[in-house]
Amino acid sequence: MSEHNPPTTEDTTGAPSSPLHLGLALSPIPKGSASRSLENKLLTRITRQELVDKNILLGDSAPSLHGTARALDRRQRSDVLAGKLKARPAHDSLVSSNIIRSGGLADPDSQKAQDKQKMDIQQQLGQKIQARPHIDSLAAQNILPTTKTEGTAETNPSV
Repeated sequence: MSEHNPPTTEDTTGAPSSPLHLGLALSPIPKGSASRSLENKLLTRITRQELVDKNILLGDSAPSLHGTARALDRRQRSDVLAGKLKARPAHDSLVSSNIIRSGGLADPDSQKAQDKQKMDIQQQLGQKIQARPHIDSLAAQNILPTTKTEGTAETNPSV
């Protein structure tokens, strides 16, 4: 029984190195398979024009034009942004329109007033919810459609 020992190489100290240590594969690749794989990949790769159309590559024009076009686009975007920033309303007008709250520390009296207003609104909504009619009374008044099932009136869920 003969064992197949892969060839080893020696480093500068004279110690043998294994093929795995050197990054070599134990099973060699057939010579034609790598070239066939490369040919298949080259045949199926995307053309340069398709890459240009998808904005992955720059076009065939001069590279200095690309840099100039990018700089112009950046300047135009900067100008548009600056115009929008100038056109926005002032902070004071936003505060007076109740769009934003005034900055800084809140006045304790105004905070208490806001809390009281919230509580009043919650109480009003709670009272309105309690005062609304029950489903059975709405069905009895023919406001909601009903279906009769075993002597009880039920609302039609499909409506």
